[in-house]
Amino acid sequence: MLKRLQKKLVAWLGPSLAYWTIKALSSTMKFKEVHSETPRFFGEKGIPGIGAFWHGRLLMMPLVYKGKKLSFLVSPHRDGQIVGKALKRFGFHAILGSTNRKGFSAFKQMLRANRDGSDIALTPDGPKGPRYQVQIGVIELAKRRNGDELNIYLETAEKEWFYFNYSNHIMQSISSDELYNSALSELKDTKRIQNLENSKNTYQYIISTRQKMIEFISRMQAAEKR
Repeated sequence: MLKRLQKKLVAWLGPSLAYWTIKALSSTMKFKEVHSETPRFFGEKGIPGIGAFWHGRLLMMPLVYKGKKLSFLVSPHRDGQIVGKALKRFGFHAILGSTNRKGFSAFKQMLRANRDGSDIALTPDGPKGPRYQVQIGVIELAKRRNGDELNIYLETAEKEWFYFNYSNHIMQSISSDELYNSALSELKDTKRIQNLENSKNTYQYIISTRQKMIEFISRMQAAEKR
């Protein structure tokens, strides 16, 4: 009973306390911008960007953002929801999702926010760590002739990877884990199709191909060499 009451108090008071704590700390700190011309260039062109920062730097990030519209990717767990509510007080939009929970929903919201001109912010190391270490991966949000497209490639461990492609309400995925691929391939059609919230459209996920993943990685490697 006491723990339940404590959780409710934290959920109720947490966002306000976090907001005013950040405000108070900001008055005692000095900030120095490095390479500010990069985000300024995208801002002046009206091009929404994707920003990454360490999870341990989250506290001060609301104060250094100089753009007009920002969507944050935060964990759907209780702590993440508190952070999301605190960020709303700064005028930001919280997208609840992670690699483990509500991942597909978060991908859709990121695409929608980017299409609406919002910058995207996320933490590459995450709350579970390891701290200050980026998981090997590539993210691409692109505008195609047939609509927006999201590609994600992640290496979660040695010789273990996951690939996701989202376009036109279809999420394709494939992994080095054959159990993952089998589970996705063997799903019945009725279970792989979901209705989109506040829409008559449907959303479905299917198994992808290694060739599609290889083509994406090759394209990203070629772009990096330019």
